[in-house]
Amino acid sequence: MGGVLDVLQLVTANGWSAASFVLSVAAWRQTRPRTPQVTIRRGTTEISTGIGWKVETCQ
Repeated sequence: MGGVLDVLQLVTANGWSAASFVLSVAAWRQTRPRTPQVTIRRGTTEISTGIGWKVETCQ
């Protein structure tokens, strides 16, 4: 019976650690500056940079 409790404790402890890590990463990402969105228009043509574009590639 002791082996089952040890495994159960190991799984739950690791689960809580993983959940805490995921929440920490999510909170950290919210503090990072976001890439600005740039829209270029000429006549009827419009190009917008979206999420994941780097500003350097649009200059």
